[in-house]
Amino acid sequence: MIKIKNIYWMLSYAFHNLNTKTFKKLETEEFENIYELFAEILIKGVNKQLKRNINREYKLKIEELSNLKGKILISDSIKSNTMIRHKMTCEYDEFSVNSYMNQIVKITLIQLLKSEKLDKTYMIRIKRILDCLNEVEVINYLLIDWKNIRYDRNNVTYKMIINVCYLVLNGLILTQEDGKKEFMTFVDDQKMAKLFENFVKEYYRKHFPELEAVSAHIDWNTNDDFILLPDMKTDVTLKYKDRVLIIDTKYYSNSLQKNKLFDTQKIRNNNMYQIFTYVKNFDKDKTGKVEGMILYAKTNETIAPNQVNNIGGNKFTITTLDLNDDFENIMNKLDSVAYGFTNGELKKTM
Repeated sequence: MIKIKNIYWMLSYAFHNLNTKTFKKLETEEFENIYELFAEILIKGVNKQLKRNINREYKLKIEELSNLKGKILISDSIKSNTMIRHKMTCEYDEFSVNSYMNQIVKITLIQLLKSEKLDKTYMIRIKRILDCLNEVEVINYLLIDWKNIRYDRNNVTYKMIINVCYLVLNGLILTQEDGKKEFMTFVDDQKMAKLFENFVKEYYRKHFPELEAVSAHIDWNTNDDFILLPDMKTDVTLKYKDRVLIIDTKYYSNSLQKNKLFDTQKIRNNNMYQIFTYVKNFDKDKTGKVEGMILYAKTNETIAPNQVNNIGGNKFTITTLDLNDDFENIMNKLDSVAYGFTNGELKKTM
């Protein structure tokens, strides 16, 4: 498992606004488990929205009204005999707090309440927030359309909140055992892998802006039109002068694959094939100025992959970032990658 404090820092870089005044105190607080950290982030974030600008959306409503507004539905009024009650059926838009984002927030808080690992003080604070969201509908979190959530200048402050909701609802999946509802341990490799990737990319964007850290698309080095070839998109690509470093971040419960027959461990085959393909297709002119790196997140393994090879004129590095280490050491390791790639010519931006 990863230190709770380090998960906070990863979230902080990945979602930017965890470093704002609202969340600044989280750096010094101690949390017993991941549930408390997520609960505290959501409590602080949602309370801020409630005090300032809770998200609202226009919702279409149809109801019988004495004081007419919007569009009067004559045929519906006749069918329902609303005129006998001195009313008409009206259709109008209502600026409501029952927005999709608030629905996601509400169901996430409800799910957090089901964890037995939350201290009572967190539950009390969550219930107070839910009291303020009475008008918000309770939705099925399994049906949330995460891919189609869009942000604009009116709701951009919800971006970090919704991302944390995503981690809670998809990483802390509810299980049913002996009639009790409880969360699974936060070890979902897929969700943590994406957080790890975003953390590394945003770290370099913040502290080494000259490296122009991006997730870049790579074209296949071919003149033929193979429409069935898979897309190639890097996790992190760094550029400095005429050189390129492609970083493939990897997060697994176990980084190495085991050969049971010979009782040996080695790097996963597909990891090496992937970074090799990226580098060789990017370096079309065979300049040797494109490097590849597999950056593993070390969690609870004792063996940490660490080696450098030159394959076909290109440098390939396999190394590990220990997420159980003090965060200062994690930063030092990421800094050393940048310094090594630029031959120490760049300075870190704080």
